[in-house]
Formats: sequence, C-alpha cells, structure tokens
Amino acid sequence: MKVSGIRVAAEEIEIALAGHPDVAEAAVTTVTDDSGETVIAAYVVVRGGRQPDDVLAREMRDFVRRELSAAASPRIICFVDALPLTSTGKVDRGRLRERRDSLAAIQGGASDLADPPAGSDEAS
Repeated sequence: MKVSGIRVAAEEIEIALAGHPDVAEAAVTTVTDDSGETVIAAYVVVRGGRQPDDVLAREMRDFVRRELSAAASPRIICFVDALPLTSTGKVDRGRLRERRDSLAAIQGGASDLADPPAGSDEAS
C-alpha cells in the first residue's frame, strides 16, 4: 500500500504490531481520513489484562515507529474483540474497510468487528 507517497507493506506493520507485548492479533488496511488523505488503520485485538485506551494506542504507534519507520506507523488504531474472518479463516479486509465508519470511535474505544450474532440484522 502507498501512504504519503511511500510504499509500505501491510504484512510488515502487522508483524511489527504482533511483536508488541499487549497485542494478540492485528490487521492493517488503509482508509481515507476526513481530509481525504490515505492513512494506515490498524485493527488490534488486545491481550487479556490490558485495557485499550489512548495510552496503549500511542505505545503501539511508537513501537511500530521504532521497529519500522514513522511512515509505517498507523495513524488510526481500532481496538476490536476479534478480527472478522472469511470462510477460509483469513482476515476479511473487505469487512474491515466496510466498517471504516466505526473508526470515529477508535481513539481509546473499542468496536466489535467480529461476526455479528446469528439472527441479527447484520448477519445477512
């Protein structure tokens, strides 16, 4: 993916985030922010015992900066209970992109991007 004219690999960012001691899982995609700029968004499942908040999000951004570069550091970090998966068990990046409207509440908040409960309106 290309962000601010610099090519960065989502997989590299995901591997860097996975190296953070409070990250159980992470997926990365790009989104367009309010100003129309393409930015990196990370969806993170936090390991038990740590509350997702702005401090943790800042720690994760700094961690990626140290591991890779400032250009690879996610501008947006969304804490989720679980990553949405395809029927083959891969991260469903399409669903992550579809839910980018939930990113407004990501600063220290949590949103659920896992599969909706069976029988709910979102399950169809």
